Amino acid sequence: MKICIIGCGYVGRSAAIKWKNEGHEITVTTRCLKKASELRQWTDHVYILGEDWQKLLEKQDVVILAVAPDSPADYRPTYLGTAEKLAKALKNTHVSQVIYTGSSSVYGEQGGLWVDEETKPHPTQTNSKILLSTEEILFQAATSYRQICVFRLGEIYGPGRSIVERVKRMLGTVCAGTGDNYTNLIYLDEIVSAMAYAQQNKLAGIYNLCDDFHIPRKELYKKISKFYGWPDVQWNPSLQSSFQGNKKVSNEKIKTAGWQINKENSGLRSILF
Repeated sequence: MKICIIGCGYVGRSAAIKWKNEGHEITVTTRCLKKASELRQWTDHVYILGEDWQKLLEKQDVVILAVAPDSPADYRPTYLGTAEKLAKALKNTHVSQVIYTGSSSVYGEQGGLWVDEETKPHPTQTNSKILLSTEEILFQAATSYRQICVFRLGEIYGPGRSIVERVKRMLGTVCAGTGDNYTNLIYLDEIVSAMAYAQQNKLAGIYNLCDDFHIPRKELYKKISKFYGWPDVQWNPSLQSSFQGNKKVSNEKIKTAGWQINKENSGLRSILF
């Protein structure tokens, strides 16, 4: 299988390594010429992303869109701009599937209720609206032979993005908000596993991707602090939290499709042990 990964950062790199080790032919993209030599160590082809998207896609079977912005100001060109170029270039290719790693932030504020893929998105933040528009652009590229699969990811954690380390850095400081919003987390390995499952089984449509457990952020941080013998993190409700949209994101649809979450990774076990 020839797989092209657009956006070879935290998620894309892990997916590329997994698929390369399984014998797939992997092409990755970069906008930085200096990164090309590093990328060649664990991929088959490195493409310096410019305007010739047709050349990039002409021999690919599957495209993974796993881009991430360098800053909040880069959301529109990184997500929507890339999706528009991709959708246009797909028209004259034989790409049979596009898998996009989006965000569950598109659901917006839901008052702490459960949401699933049938829940109407209600993004209130500008960048969440951009993410929803990105989904819409990609779905317009679907055909009778090309599936579009969108993963709405929870908050990503894993090697280099430890929630334990985050709590440790907060010791002696005050967190913005009440901490009452529910957490919707997803471990890096689970994202890669779900992407591989989607590719193998030609999944199409929208799938939420989160761990099985959902507890308020304040409670999560308190459990971590207690485990390590640290003082509790302090919260200031008068300050606006960066964690917006209170909801519990259901992962039942992807599990009903046959994908199984690794209990060794899921939940507090993987965070604390």
